[in-house]
Amino acid sequence: KCGTVVQRGIISEDAEWRDFKDSDRRGGDPNRVGQKEDAGAILSTVVGRTDIGMNLSTRGVYSAEERRAERLQRANVEIRDLARKLKLKQRHAQFVIEMYKRVFDVREATDVKESNEITMKKDFNGLSVEALIGACFYWAAKKTNVARTIRDISASLTEITHRKLKNAIKRILKHKHFVLGPMKAAFKVTQPSQIVLRKANMLKLRISIGQEAAKIAEAVMLTGCMEGKPPDTIAGACLLIALEGYEGVKINDELLQAAFDAKRKTLEGRAREIKESGISNYAAALKKLESKPKKK
Repeated sequence: KCGTVVQRGIISEDAEWRDFKDSDRRGGDPNRVGQKEDAGAILSTVVGRTDIGMNLSTRGVYSAEERRAERLQRANVEIRDLARKLKLKQRHAQFVIEMYKRVFDVREATDVKESNEITMKKDFNGLSVEALIGACFYWAAKKTNVARTIRDISASLTEITHRKLKNAIKRILKHKHFVLGPMKAAFKVTQPSQIVLRKANMLKLRISIGQEAAKIAEAVMLTGCMEGKPPDTIAGACLLIALEGYEGVKINDELLQAAFDAKRKTLEGRAREIKESGISNYAAALKKLESKPKKK
């Protein structure tokens, strides 16, 4: 009859029928294998992934402090990458990291009360991270006598225009006492004239050679023809120019490279540039220094 209910169980709670091995070809004796299973054992009251014992960061939930640290870390990676593109040394990248950290702290501050801090926060928040990093590089390079032009820096950045970078440089200058002031001691660079005196002594050259090379270095810095070049290579080039007036005095290539951290070929190239600027020897250097305007 319709609607008749079968009284005996129709759902088997035993194990699977065949084991489905290669030898099992649906033979005449498809015996059951194994014990019956408890279907309830594979169920769970938790739907989806179980996060028991996992901390918030593992689960993708970060605190405000963790997010802040991550943003700063990304900026530091970008700073080191830009230093390589601009062919600056690691110490310059470290200068920029310290400068940007001060700017970053102002941007991220939540309890700003002083009027000057409010102004700084407003000025810095109106600029992109990339623009601020580029501006910090501009000032760090300039203050350490290895200046990079705005064009050089903007060409190495992908998401900012020449105008935005220039604006960021002005903002840093506006708040220079806060951003650049604490870096004054770090920015202090030994001048080429001091370097060449020390290196000439180390190479056991005559005192007069070192003194003449130092004067040439002073004249070079006055003209600005070597702006952006490392002080060590400027010093080495000035020494080579001074040595031209001393026949028979030679320096081994290996010793020269060890002293100035540059190959002779590089130093000779710098020496040619200096000569082209009008400082071809010690006498020309003295003449250049004598024409220097006296401070009132």
